[in-house]
Amino acid sequence: MSPRLVALAGCLLLLPSLAIAHPVSVGHVSAWMGDKWLDSYDAPCAAFDAMVGPGPVLLDIYGSGSWHSGSNSVGGLLDQNSYELGVGVGRIWSLGSFHPRLSAGFARAVLKERIRPDFDDYIERHFETWGSRGWIAVGGFWDTNIGPTLGLAARFSEIGHHDYPQLGGTHVAATLGWRWGLKRR
Repeated sequence: MSPRLVALAGCLLLLPSLAIAHPVSVGHVSAWMGDKWLDSYDAPCAAFDAMVGPGPVLLDIYGSGSWHSGSNSVGGLLDQNSYELGVGVGRIWSLGSFHPRLSAGFARAVLKERIRPDFDDYIERHFETWGSRGWIAVGGFWDTNIGPTLGLAARFSEIGHHDYPQLGGTHVAATLGWRWGLKRR
């Protein structure tokens, strides 16, 4: 089994325990699974997102990773792994069983690249690029009345700097989460 799937499964199992042990009155924790859209390609992406606080303004903390393999412009094999860790503020509203969300903040990102020429298995080049980005997340989730939530969300993390767009990107995902303290209207 893939280590990425094991890590994601561990996060999903932790969601209810994080929500039950909540030290704050309002919150939503969720796992995101989807794609990250970049300038030249799109890649599978997974993320963990936690919005917590006394309300109505919540602290939003997230971590995400995306993985891409392909070829570069000269025919070499290219592996790119991108990771982000961000913090910001946001808000969740209650509209019956649907809860829209909006948040914004800053993230630190790293892109790790490995290039291997197609003609030689023994030569490899490794690169790391670091940067900071502003981000905005929008979406919403439905309360299932039995604990878990299901939703859709997008995070735009290429705001501000465009010197190296692969550090940012647009993450569009389905979400599975757990919420507490949100009242239905």
